[in-house]
Amino acid sequence: MRNWLLGLGLGMGSLALPWTELADVSRLSGIAAVGATLGLLSRGGRGGAIAALSSGMLMGYAWGVVATSHQLANRLPECAQERPERLLVLVERQPAPLSGSGSGGVRVQALVVEHEQPGCSNLVGKRLRLSWYGAPPVTAGQSWWVTAKLRVGWGYRNPGGFDHARWMLGQGLDGSGYVLRGEIAGTPTGGGLGAWQASLRAHLDDLALHGAGVVYALATGDGSLIDGPTWALLRATGTVHLVVVSGLHVGLVGACAYLLGGLVVRAAPVTLLWLPGRRAGALFAVLGSGA
Repeated sequence: MRNWLLGLGLGMGSLALPWTELADVSRLSGIAAVGATLGLLSRGGRGGAIAALSSGMLMGYAWGVVATSHQLANRLPECAQERPERLLVLVERQPAPLSGSGSGGVRVQALVVEHEQPGCSNLVGKRLRLSWYGAPPVTAGQSWWVTAKLRVGWGYRNPGGFDHARWMLGQGLDGSGYVLRGEIAGTPTGGGLGAWQASLRAHLDDLALHGAGVVYALATGDGSLIDGPTWALLRATGTVHLVVVSGLHVGLVGACAYLLGGLVVRAAPVTLLWLPGRRAGALFAVLGSGA
């Protein structure tokens, strides 16, 4: 099981290599079938370990291709580019100020909830990264009717160059653009991550804490409220990793998932006959860290 999980991680990680290509459906089916066969044939000894490792790599690659292909299929269509679209969007994260913008510009990550008079494609469900110059006060959890011009992800094939499309794919974004105008449609109510973030920010504002942006970043993983001097201090002291997602955070998530996996299978003892507690914990750790 350990070799299979190691192979699973290597297979999924191979998609991050710049020269890796996505297999088509027929090749993917063959890869998955070979991986499953090797998994069934893996037994003890060196040969079994190699078979388990190979099985995990093939299954990890197949799983990664399916997930990546699904996300690529949901990208913003070309026909929706550079034309004004009227959208009802939900602000998912606390907006970050635009660098070099002296007019109160912010960058907003928003989910399209409603698309008024869709043209070539309905954009409901798309996740967008919008620049908004001269924006009014915007808070996570709010709903806004916006008129925006959208763009698909772009990227150069130059080796070593920044690939914007690849970066957007990794961030789970379907497109970007900028807001021409907008009006608020609703404020955060009830539960949800956006409402909780807005409540936390309001509470920190009321407390008027020195370094409230750092506290907010530690609690939410969003460093948009940290000012320039504080970032400089964090870099000088080598503590930037505390307020950004790093290997430490992934390791903590994996450790918690490992414990959770062991508890889950022990709660149903019959599962221990085919999935020991440590193996279940390892499987949960891989899935939790990947998520």
